[in-house]
Amino acid sequence: MTKENVSTKICSKCKVEKESADYYTNKTGKFCKLCISHINKLKRRKKNIKKDIIDYEKAVNDGLICTKCNKLVPLNRLIKDMTLKFNVKKVCLPCNSKTSREFYNNNVDKCIERTKKWRGENKEHRAEYEKAYSAKNAERKKASQRERYKRNPLPLIQKVKERADAEKLATPIWANKDYISLWYKLAKIEQERTGMKIHVDHIIPLISDVVCGLHCEDNFQLLTAGDNIRKGRKFNSDGSCYAKD
Repeated sequence: MTKENVSTKICSKCKVEKESADYYTNKTGKFCKLCISHINKLKRRKKNIKKDIIDYEKAVNDGLICTKCNKLVPLNRLIKDMTLKFNVKKVCLPCNSKTSREFYNNNVDKCIERTKKWRGENKEHRAEYEKAYSAKNAERKKASQRERYKRNPLPLIQKVKERADAEKLATPIWANKDYISLWYKLAKIEQERTGMKIHVDHIIPLISDVVCGLHCEDNFQLLTAGDNIRKGRKFNSDGSCYAKD
């Protein structure tokens, strides 16, 4: 047997002839260092998978501890994050809501600017999402509104009455009621076409700290429900109307 044959050996795993330095001296020497490393990685991976399954079953049954309030919370009450273990972040919904609210209160202008920019860049995405959400959750939204009305009907009744009184006072004698009715019919047609809730909005709001508009056909525009709610009673001091995007 030559010296070259003694210094090399064929690995039983990868079937590659390697030098004796590529084998561990304190082991039997069937597998090379690289193959042993791969085998150990597979063993650790299998062990971790079993541990993850046990941990996940325990998390599903018992929940996880929120890192903010240190309370045991079910998985469905934690923030979803598909990049983390169990696909959740260890922060419960109330704590996340509180943190978000504090951040918004401390950075109002920044948040509004960021939202306005995103809305402008994702008009089509917003329209598709609102349409799909309205179609999917129509009954749920109606049930929620009915439940809220049953619990406390007075605020809604008062709001409707105030709105009706404001429209009555803001309607001039020369307003064309047929044209006013036509705007509301147009809103209904647009709502059926887009699948989104459409409101007839007063460009210059009926009630405002700056100026009060009229309830007439020349002061109307069509907005989605979300845009109209965000618009509220806003009116710029320079006389220009609120821009929805």
